[in-house]
Order: sequence, then structure tokens, then C-alpha cells
Amino acid sequence: MAKQAGDIIIIGTIDDITFYVMEGKGYARKKSRLTGKRVKKDPKFKRTMESAHRLARGSQLASKVYRSLPRTEQVYTLYKKLKSVAVLALKEGKGEEEVTMMLQQWVAVERINVAPVAEKKKTPVKKAAPSFTKKVFRVLGGGRRRVIPTRRRKAGWVQVLRE
Repeated sequence: MAKQAGDIIIIGTIDDITFYVMEGKGYARKKSRLTGKRVKKDPKFKRTMESAHRLARGSQLASKVYRSLPRTEQVYTLYKKLKSVAVLALKEGKGEEEVTMMLQQWVAVERINVAPVAEKKKTPVKKAAPSFTKKVFRVLGGGRRRVIPTRRRKAGWVQVLRE
């Protein structure tokens, strides 16, 4: 992976080189020949697709159980735990009905350990401090700027990209 040097960060693909931004820094790499169609159809990726299907089905089963809980007891970390338990159970070869029953029993035990949340509120997207934005903007160079909120570390971190 090569780093981009200079004031302008390129995003996109030129010939066989893909340029991208990661954590505010520009990088370049060789274009991959791997396509979604090949991953889905090629026998070499059969196990990958099995894992993807298992994850999808486990997420659906966990979602059913999670949504059956009262709104005040729905905590996202609980859903993540349910999903991981469901995927592991499916990997062991258990049926969907058996997994659903197991998740419901597991929730009954976990409800004791998880503190209920009063109400879910949508948190507004925080804007970056002006000094932070100016510093990043100065590093990238002048021109028009676009501020993109991200979910890295704490709410309020942003990436500023030159268009």
C-alpha cells in the first residue's frame, strides 16, 4: 500500500491503480481482479459464501428475538451478542427453530444482567471544532471543501476532502 504525497488527495481508479482515503490519509493500491460475481459463483469461494449465508440467517433470527423485546430493553450490544450466539449455533449444525428457542432462553437470562434504557433518542451529528476543520483543510490545500461526518472514535470526528 503506497501513501499519496502532496496537497491533493486523489480518490478513484486510474488504469490499474486505485486511490482511496483511509483515516484522513491518501493511499494507493493495485486494482483487484476479484469481482462480486466471481466470489458468488467460483467453487474456490464456496466456504466464504457459506459463512456469508450463515451470518445473514443468524442476523435474521437474532433480529426476530431482539424485536420481540420491549422497546425499553432493546440495547444494541444485546443484539450483537444474540447475533454471535445464533451464528455459532448455526455453525454447529442446529436448526433454525432450535436456534430461535435457544436465543429466547438466552435473552431471558441476559435480561437480568442488562440494565434497561429509558428511551432511545437520536443523537444529533456534532460538527467538528472550527480549529480542527481548519487544520485539516490547511493540510489538504485550498479550494472547495466538503465535510463528511464519520463514526470513528467519538461522535464529531470528520473528514474534510477536497473536491
